[in-house]
Amino acid sequence: MAIKHRYAICYNQQLPNLKKLLLDENNFRDATPILQQATKLEILNLSDNDIIQLQEIGELNSLEYLDLSQNKLWMFSQELEKLHNLKKLYLNENHISKIPEALFKLKKLEILNLSLNRLKFIPTEIKSLQNLKNLDVSENFIETIPSQIRDLQNLEILYLGMNELSELPPEIGNLQQLQDISLWSNQLKQLPDEIGNLKNLDLFRLGNNPLESLPASIGNLENLTYLQVTETSLRAIPSEIGQLENLTHLLLDENKIEAIPPEIGNVKTLRKLYLGNNQIKEIPKEIGQLEGLEVLYFNDNQISSLPEELKNLKQLKYLDWRIDGNPILDTKIGRQQVKELEELIFKLK
Repeated sequence: MAIKHRYAICYNQQLPNLKKLLLDENNFRDATPILQQATKLEILNLSDNDIIQLQEIGELNSLEYLDLSQNKLWMFSQELEKLHNLKKLYLNENHISKIPEALFKLKKLEILNLSLNRLKFIPTEIKSLQNLKNLDVSENFIETIPSQIRDLQNLEILYLGMNELSELPPEIGNLQQLQDISLWSNQLKQLPDEIGNLKNLDLFRLGNNPLESLPASIGNLENLTYLQVTETSLRAIPSEIGQLENLTHLLLDENKIEAIPPEIGNVKTLRKLYLGNNQIKEIPKEIGQLEGLEVLYFNDNQISSLPEELKNLKQLKYLDWRIDGNPILDTKIGRQQVKELEELIFKLK
C-alpha cells in the first residue's frame, strides 16, 4: 500500500506496516515522526521538501529506494549506514558539500545520484560501492576523480558533466561494464589513452571542453553508437574514427576542425553527421559511401566545392541537409552546383 499526502501526517495506524510512502512536494522540514512509525518501508519518497538534515532513519532497514532530492540537506546522521538493503539513493539538488562516510557502508547500492550539489571531490572510499551501476555527480565543483574509480567494476553509467575536471585518471579504462559516460562542460584538454579500453561504451558525450585532440585509441570503442564532441578546441579527427563500425550519431559541430579523414567512409552505420561551425575546406568524397546517412550538416565552414559522390546519399532528408554559410554559395557556379546536387538527391523540381 502507498500513501501520498500533501499535508503533515500524524500517527496513522497504517504506517507501521506500510511498504511504500510518497511524501514528495510537501513542506516537510523534519520527517522524523513519520520515520519512527513506518519502520517496514521499502520505498520512501521525500523529494521536493525543506528537509535540512535526516535523523532517526536507522530503523528503516528494509528500505530499498530513498529519494531525498530537491531538499536542503547538508548533513546526515551516522544511522544512514544501517540501511543495508538500500539499492537506489537520490540526493540530487541539495546543499551537500561532502559525501557522508556512512554512505560508503551501503554495500547493495546500485544507483547514486548526487548531482546539483556542492561537492568538490569524490572520496577514495567510493571503491567500497562494489555493486554501483549508476553514478551521477554532474553539476558540482569536482576537480579530480580518484584512481579508486577503477574498483567500480559493475558501473554502467557515469555522469561527470558540469564540473571542473582538468584530467581523467587512466584507471577509468578499467570500467569494463561502462555503457554511458558524460564529461560535458569540464576543463579537459585531453583524454587518457586508456579510454579506448571501454569496449562496452555506447554513449560518449564530451561537449564544451577545451579539448585539443582525441586519442587514436578511440577507434577501439567497438560498441559506440553515439559520440558528441561539440564546442571544443578540436582541430583534427583521428583516422581511427573509421573503426567505429556501430556508430550511428557523430556530433562534431562548433569546433576548429580543418579536415575530415577519408576513413569516415568506413562507418557504414552512420545516420547523423553534424560538422557545422568548423573550418573545413573540403568534403571528402568518401562521405558518399555513407548510403544510410539521413542528416548531414556542413553549415558555416569554408567549403567551396562539393564532391559528386554526395549524390549517393539517397536517404538524406532535405530539411536535414545544411550547406549554408560556406563560400560555395557566394558564386553563381557554386550555387548551381549545390542546386544540381540537391536535385539529384532530393529529386526537387
